[in-house]
Amino acid sequence: MAGESKTVWQAYKSIPPQTRMIMGMAGFALSVAGMYWADYEEKRRPVTEDEWKKLPIRIETVERLPEAPVVLGSSTESNQKI
Repeated sequence: MAGESKTVWQAYKSIPPQTRMIMGMAGFALSVAGMYWADYEEKRRPVTEDEWKKLPIRIETVERLPEAPVVLGSSTESNQKI
């Protein structure tokens, strides 16, 4: 085993299936708990206008364009748009 190196996928596949399932469920539970915790913290202490302006990303809304017409006569006319 000294000179043997495995890829990440090979190492993962060598773990027993029950352990992999437990690891996946634990990751899922941690993700869900993190989403609930983030919502709780956001309600507890909402972002102020000053903090919002300091964010490096600007989020703006734009008007949606009307639905594009379907191009007739094409091989995929049911889902092709201009």
